[in-house]
Amino acid sequence: MRKALGKETTDIERKKLKTIVENTRRELDLSHERRKAILAELQERIKLGNTTKEEGDKLMEQAEETLKVIENQKAQLLQSSRDLVTFEAQTFKEQQDKISKSIEDTAKKREKASAERKAQREKDKAADEKAAADQKKIDEKAAADAIQLEKDKNQLLEDLEAKAIEDKTTRSLAELEIAQERERQQLIEKYGLDTELLKALETEQLLQMNTLIADIEQEARENKATLDQEARDKELEADQKALDDKRAQR
Repeated sequence: MRKALGKETTDIERKKLKTIVENTRRELDLSHERRKAILAELQERIKLGNTTKEEGDKLMEQAEETLKVIENQKAQLLQSSRDLVTFEAQTFKEQQDKISKSIEDTAKKREKASAERKAQREKDKAADEKAAADQKKIDEKAAADAIQLEKDKNQLLEDLEAKAIEDKTTRSLAELEIAQERERQQLIEKYGLDTELLKALETEQLLQMNTLIADIEQEARENKATLDQEARDKELEADQKALDDKRAQR
C-alpha cells in the first residue's frame, strides 16, 4: 500500500530503528558514567571522613536509582536490537517474495507462449495451401515479439539500474533470462520454430533456470539461518552480560 501511494518507507523505518538503538546505547553509557561518578564521590567522602550517614545514604540511593535506570535501558536496548533484526529479516523476506513472484510470472508467460506456438503450428498443418504464407507470418510475428521482448527486458534492466537495485539475485535471473532468450532467437533465426533443436534448447534452459532458482533458495535459507543465529547469539550475549553485571553488583 505504501508503494502504491508513493510512500515507500523502508529506508526511513530502518534509519529510525538504528537511531533508537544508537540513542539507547548512548543513554546507557551515560547512565553508567553517572553511577560511577556517584560511587566515586561516596568513596572519596568516606575516605576523607567528611560525610554524614544521611549524605551517604542519599548517595547510595542515587546509585541504586541509577542502577534501575541502567537495567531499564538495557531492556530497551535489547528490545530495540531485536526490532531491528526482525525488520531486516522481514525486508529480506519481502525481497525474496518479489523474486519468487517474478520467477513464477516468467514461467507462466513462457508456458502461454509455448501453447500459442503449438496451436499455431497445428493450424498451419491443417491448411497445406496456406502453410508457406502462414509460416512467414508466424516467423515475422516471432521476430517482432523477440525484438519487443528484448526492448522490454532492456527497459526493465534500465529501470532496475535507475532505481539503484543492486540485488544479486535479481541481476542473476535477469541476465540468465536475457542470455537464454538471445540464444533461443538465434536458434529460431537459423532453423525456424518447428525443430527438435528448439525443444532441446528449451529443456536445457529450463534446467538452467531451475538450477539457478535452487541456488537462490539455498542462499536465502543460509542467509536466514545466519540472521537467526546472530540474533540468538546477541540475545545470549546480552543476557550473560546482564547476569555478570548483577553478580558484580552483589
